Amino acid sequence: GTPLSRQDINRLGEMPRFEISNTGALAEFMNMEMNLTNPVLANRKVRQAIAYSLDRGFAAKTLMRGLGVVANGPIAPWQPFYNGEVQETYPLDLGKARALLEEAGYPEKSGGRFTLRVVAAPWYEENPQMGAYIKQQLEGLGIKVELQTPDRSAAIKQIYVDREYDLSVSNNTSSVDPVLRTTTLYTSSNIGQVFRNASGYNNPEIDKIAKDMLFDPDAEKRMKMAADFQRIVSEDVPILPIAWKGNVMIFDKRVHNVTARPEVQYDTWKDMWIEK
Repeated sequence: GTPLSRQDINRLGEMPRFEISNTGALAEFMNMEMNLTNPVLANRKVRQAIAYSLDRGFAAKTLMRGLGVVANGPIAPWQPFYNGEVQETYPLDLGKARALLEEAGYPEKSGGRFTLRVVAAPWYEENPQMGAYIKQQLEGLGIKVELQTPDRSAAIKQIYVDREYDLSVSNNTSSVDPVLRTTTLYTSSNIGQVFRNASGYNNPEIDKIAKDMLFDPDAEKRMKMAADFQRIVSEDVPILPIAWKGNVMIFDKRVHNVTARPEVQYDTWKDMWIEK
C-alpha cells in the first residue's frame, strides 16, 4: 500500500522532478481466507455464496482511497501468467448468494442460518473496515457474524498458527512466477505455514500443477498449467482475493533503472544510478 493519499500522489506526479510507476512494485492484495475445517465452509456452494455477497469494488474504490483494483484471482492482471478468461469473477449478486445457501442446505430461519467468526488482521487500516462490511453483508443474508480485530501478533497466531477463525481479512502477494509465491497459498504442503495455506485447502490436482510448473521449462505448457490453476482455485474459492493494493513508487527522475526488474523491492538495485 501507500501512506500517501491519492491527492498527494497526483500532486507529486504533476511535479517535473518526480516520476510515478507501478512497474516493479509489489503485487499485494487484500484477501479473505475461508477455514475449510469448518464443516459449513467445507461446502463449496457456501464459499461461492459468500463471494457473491460482497462488492469488492467497495474495498478497491472506497477503503483503498481509489488506489485499489478489484482482484478476480490470485494472479495480478499485469503479470504474465494472468488469464482473466478462465476465472469466476463473483460480481455482487445477493440473489445468487441466497440461492446457493439454500442449495447448500442452509435455509434462512429465525436464529440465523449459521454463525461465522471473522478475524480482521490489523496491519492495514482498511482490513478492520472490510471486516465490518463483511459482517454487514453476511448478516443481511441471515448469517450471524462474530467480528474480531486482534493485534498483529494475535492475528498471525489466530489465523495462521492456531487457525481459530472462519473467515479472515488479511493480505498476501502474487509473484511474477506463480510457483514462487502464489501457488503456496493453495498447496497442501503449505498448510499451517504463516502467510501460506491458512484455509486448509487440499486438492491433489493443484498440488500436481504446482509441482509440474516448478520443474517444466516449457513456456507454453506452463502458461496452460497456470490457466488451469486459476480456473480451479476460482471455482473452489478457498481464498477470495478482494482487491489489489495501489502500490506505486515515486522517485526523482535523476535516479535511473528504478523499475528495471519485476518486484524491485527484492532486488539488489545494483543497476541503479543517479544522474549528477
